[in-house]
Amino acid sequence: MRPAALILALLLAACGAGSVFALEPGMCFDDPADLPAEIAEVELVACDEPHDNEVIAVVTMPDGPYPGAARAEAFAEEACLDAFEPYVGVAYEASPLVVSWLTPTAESWDRLGDREVVCIVFDASFEKLEGTVAGSGA
Repeated sequence: MRPAALILALLLAACGAGSVFALEPGMCFDDPADLPAEIAEVELVACDEPHDNEVIAVVTMPDGPYPGAARAEAFAEEACLDAFEPYVGVAYEASPLVVSWLTPTAESWDRLGDREVVCIVFDASFEKLEGTVAGSGA
């Protein structure tokens, strides 16, 4: 089971059909079986099928040297919480959903120029989501 304060980091990897580098708002995916601290690929699932997570935003971090994991996570937390209500249609505090994010690692930042934070939501009770959360007011 994943913790509510789940923060994952992007891992250097080749882009593929389920690559974290190809995720966009409105895409849904399931957690990896072992939920490692760093992931490179996810199992994409149609949002009308039961799924663990939905991407609500992809936000670009400012250019410059890698800010460090703590600053990347702070940026992600603020950006993803800001993206929640416009996407879901209800204030975060009034929702049973939990916001989390995928952030660049120092390696993906330096080697790939990765600056993207992928904002995701999942159900606080760890039940599968059914249907998109976009505009759902959930």
